Amino acid sequence: MLQPPADEKTYPPDPIPMYVPAWWRANLKRNYSKRWQLILFHQVKRAPLILRVNQRQYTREQYQSLLSDAGISSEPIDELAGVSLSCAFLLPEAVPVSDLPGFYTGAVSV
Repeated sequence: MLQPPADEKTYPPDPIPMYVPAWWRANLKRNYSKRWQLILFHQVKRAPLILRVNQRQYTREQYQSLLSDAGISSEPIDELAGVSLSCAFLLPEAVPVSDLPGFYTGAVSV
C-alpha cells in the first residue's frame, strides 16, 4: 500500500457520506456543480434552537437567568415572520434538551 510523503498534510475522511445518501449527493453534483458541497455542508450543520418559555412557570427574564446559570447563551426573540413572540429565545448553539433547565417539567419547549 502506498503511503503519502511524511511532510504531506493529511485530512480526515469526508464526513458528508455519513449524512446523505449517494443518490442525493450525485443529484446535487449534477444540478449544482459549483455549490453542491456548500449545500451539503448546510444540510448537515446543526440548526439553532428556538425555545418558548412556559409563562405559567417563569418569565422570559427568569428563564434567561436559568440558561445563563447553566452556561447556555441565549438571545430573546421579540418577533419572527411578523408574529410577536413575548416568551421566545434563540439558542445560537443547539444543546441537548436534557441540558435545558426545567425542560422535563414543562418550563420550556423547543
